[in-house]
Amino acid sequence: MAIGHNRHAPKVPTTIWGWKIWLMFCPLSGIPIAVYVDRINVDDRAWMWALVMQGKANLGEGRLASVSFDRGFWDGQELYLIAREVPFFVPGKSDLGITKEARRMAIEAYQRYQKKIPVNDVLVAKRTITVVTGKGKKRREEQKELIVMGLKGLDCDTYAEQPPQSRVHSKSFVANTLNAAVVIEDPSYPDPSEEEKYLTILTCAAMETPKDVLFAYDRFDGRSIIENSGNKEAKQAWKLQAPLEKSEAAVYLHVFMVFMLMALMAAFRARQAAEEQARAQGQQTGMERYRREVERANRHKVLVREGDCYAVLWAWEFAVLAGIQLRKHPTESVESVLERYGVVYSKGPPGSCLSEHYGCEGPRA
Repeated sequence: MAIGHNRHAPKVPTTIWGWKIWLMFCPLSGIPIAVYVDRINVDDRAWMWALVMQGKANLGEGRLASVSFDRGFWDGQELYLIAREVPFFVPGKSDLGITKEARRMAIEAYQRYQKKIPVNDVLVAKRTITVVTGKGKKRREEQKELIVMGLKGLDCDTYAEQPPQSRVHSKSFVANTLNAAVVIEDPSYPDPSEEEKYLTILTCAAMETPKDVLFAYDRFDGRSIIENSGNKEAKQAWKLQAPLEKSEAAVYLHVFMVFMLMALMAAFRARQAAEEQARAQGQQTGMERYRREVERANRHKVLVREGDCYAVLWAWEFAVLAGIQLRKHPTESVESVLERYGVVYSKGPPGSCLSEHYGCEGPRA
């Protein structure tokens, strides 16, 4: 590698040993869902499918509603497989044909919309956002509009189960389609870079209403949890980049321990916030609430002990065993109560003394 701007400097081959992680985060709770670790030279798309399937398994069947990827994860074949499992949202690269077409159509539709010309083929979604500028006495709040255009059924040649290769030039070739949400104006990012200008979010999810368009934008915006928690917080506060030993096993152990502790911390903070809210409303929390719940759940039960045998019974069951007829339980008898707990009758008709007629196989807690 050449040093500085000296073209005549000697080039020395170097080997850099490094690693990186693939991380799936919940944008609502901030809890890690799935993690993979591999060498730094492995392509980001290598663990896409495995990460989604592991996250789906960790959450349980039917609980993974959607998944949002970074721009570097664009891969038509991988996304086609993932779409069979869960809807995805991914920013389109600027050099993709579908991205260029989506931006062209969105800009034209927005120009028609400004001229009060109907745009039946494009969804226009708006949201009022409060933009804060300055600090102290110079602090100002201004209401501005977020404008996102939704487009349906855009052809995407590379979005297929297998690479189309030369088949794209065939007259019989039919490309698969994706929907797109193109951000025209975003007050949160007043000066976007060239890559982020007219941000285009591609998705296989339905886009029938303006609410669907804004949902696509929110799913992309929710990726910031990975940048803040999975990157900054993990590296700075949790020292993710500094395992105790420079070995593969140490890296794996260190990564999983860090994100496990981050998940526990997020769960603890959520529980603490819920308890503070309950306490502010006059409700009991913590161990006090637990004791009250245990007492409330067992206040109608009694403990009966005879030698080495004991039983935890409802108070009305104990009354039936004592030979009392209850108006609220007219069909219950000594036999039915003991049969419910698996006690076997030993000899003679049942009486009031449990130990005389029944063995020690009585109901136990």
